[in-house]
Amino acid sequence: MAYEVPVGTATFPATTGLSQYRFVFINSSGKLTKPSSNGRVLGVLVSSGTTGTNGAKAQTVQLYGIAKVVSGSTAIAVGDTIGASTATGRAVAKASGDVGVGIALVAGVSTSTHEVLSVLLTGPFASSTAF
Repeated sequence: MAYEVPVGTATFPATTGLSQYRFVFINSSGKLTKPSSNGRVLGVLVSSGTTGTNGAKAQTVQLYGIAKVVSGSTAIAVGDTIGASTATGRAVAKASGDVGVGIALVAGVSTSTHEVLSVLLTGPFASSTAF
């Protein structure tokens, strides 16, 4: 079962099409958006998401701590370094050379149901190993 320990949050304006418990980035206009093309993230959206007119409202992002994050469709083991899918903002196992943003504290199976995981947010790093 996923859990969270939110240490630091902040509020930002957002673009539409964002979903709760997914990684987000901040664009050059200062608005939240899906992760950048290189997988860098600002944090995890903890607000209910941005659809329709809700996109113009300020949204809360968890920047530090242990966050709930929706998984992608690949298996994730406890201790895996986590990356962010640029298409969906979901958590994926970091491949060598990709940007890592956290460590999985709860395992997720390979499924299309996209489980909610607990991820220790560590910030972006691009090494081929976790640390």
